[in-house]
Amino acid sequence: MKNTATPMEAGVMKVLLVGQTARSSLRLQQWLEDRGCQCHFAASCRDACVRVSRMRFDFVLSQFELPDRTAYPLLERLIGTATTLFFSTVVEDGCLWIPTLARGKRWPASSALRPGEFADTLRRALDQLKHLQTEMRQDTWRTGFHAQDSATIAPTDEVHAGLPQTTASGMELQPPR
Repeated sequence: MKNTATPMEAGVMKVLLVGQTARSSLRLQQWLEDRGCQCHFAASCRDACVRVSRMRFDFVLSQFELPDRTAYPLLERLIGTATTLFFSTVVEDGCLWIPTLARGKRWPASSALRPGEFADTLRRALDQLKHLQTEMRQDTWRTGFHAQDSATIAPTDEVHAGLPQTTASGMELQPPR
């Protein structure tokens, strides 16, 4: 069974770091926590698949080659969810990151990112999700407020007239250009 709901309801961005390299990167973990993320860990593909079946994650950052297999089964589990997935692969002088899923959909025409490019792309994705979470909480508050006091409060359209409007397409994670 696929988790299609998003963890945005909780207001904390949940990140699953998969593989020994991701787990041992204290710098990556600190960078994520500084941006309001809650980090979780999995050592293997099997462990990661169990975790994503039990908990919803906003982001999964995984080595592609894992001790028990490649991370391809993890990709299959996350298609259709609200999770953004990045795979990493080791190269001579470090690693490359491959944007794989953007909020559960295959990332179109993605190319490998060097660590600096990855950090910038991930930062933008985190910022977009925070903005979306804020909008969703505001919409939930307005909906509840208007449902409760609809007889004494102006119609929703009048309330929304003074607020900045954002299209859904502006909130979707865009691949780097």
